Amino acid sequence: MKHPRSIDPEKKETGAYFVTFLPIFLDYLTVEKGLAKNSIASYRIDLRHFGHWLANQKLDLEKVERVHIVRYFQALRSAGVSARSVARALAAIRGMFRFLAAERHLKSDPTENLENPKLWTTLPKSLLTGEIEALLAAPDRTTPDGLRDRAMLELLYATGLRVSELIRVRIDDLVMDA
Repeated sequence: MKHPRSIDPEKKETGAYFVTFLPIFLDYLTVEKGLAKNSIASYRIDLRHFGHWLANQKLDLEKVERVHIVRYFQALRSAGVSARSVARALAAIRGMFRFLAAERHLKSDPTENLENPKLWTTLPKSLLTGEIEALLAAPDRTTPDGLRDRAMLELLYATGLRVSELIRVRIDDLVMDA
């Protein structure tokens, strides 16, 4: 069986999917949604893979049902594609079907009640004691900037604040007599 993310460079991209539907959706993302070039490129890649898979299954976009999309994602996972990449592909495919249904190019949206794949969340890695000590000792405490940097590192280490939270801390937020 052919890998679901492989595209034969010799195979022409013909048919309504590649000639009509994909271009108008990508134009919509570019013009109306204002997505960045990298986002558009990612959508294009994921949607081209899906289009080639549909062609290999001899399925027209108008005939796609929920079961076909589930099979596509099962094929991706069986081929070793990560859950994160599958979720990204689902977002692209769901977006295209929603757009095409809203614009009345398709009668229905087969992705309507499709759940997102469960993604593993990774825990942050802890620093070793020696790494923490080296980090805290790095700022030059003989300068005002060094004292500030040391205080910021100590606050991060002692409280578990995120950097985004740390940069919003004001002197007024400190309770000195606690």
